[in-house]
Amino acid sequence: MGKIIDISKLSIGQKVHYKPDHYGEDEWENGMVKEVPEWITDAVRVVYNCAGNWEQFMDYTSALTNMRDLYLGWKFTATEGAILEFESGNRFEILKVWDTYCFDLKAMQPVFEWMPDFRPVYYSIRCKQFKIINEDTKK
Repeated sequence: MGKIIDISKLSIGQKVHYKPDHYGEDEWENGMVKEVPEWITDAVRVVYNCAGNWEQFMDYTSALTNMRDLYLGWKFTATEGAILEFESGNRFEILKVWDTYCFDLKAMQPVFEWMPDFRPVYYSIRCKQFKIINEDTKK
C-alpha cells in the first residue's frame, strides 16, 4: 500500500510517483498532478507521460489515480552522469553512486550569488536529506 497522502494538501503541478502493490521493487511511474477533483476524495488526475515535456504537462492526457498508490515526489534510480535538480534550483551531476542515497556530486552552476565565475564545486551527500525534484540524464 502507498504512503497515505492528505488529498487536501495536493496541488496542481505537484510531483508524485505511482507504485501500486503489484509493481516490482524497480517499477514506478513519475507524474504530475493535473487535477484534484472536488467530487472524489480518494483519487486525483495525474499526467504520467509527456515525453519529458513537464513544463507543458497540462496539455497532456491524465489518468484518474487512486491515492493509495501514490507517493509524494519523483522516484529515480541514481546513475553516474545523471543531472539532479534540487528544490533550491541548484543542479548537480552525479559523479559516483555509493549506495541508494549516497552520492558524490559536482555543482553545475555557481551555488552562491557572490561567486560570479563558475568553478566546479564537489560534494558528498546523503540525498535522503534532500528533496530531489528532477532527474535529467541530458547534460
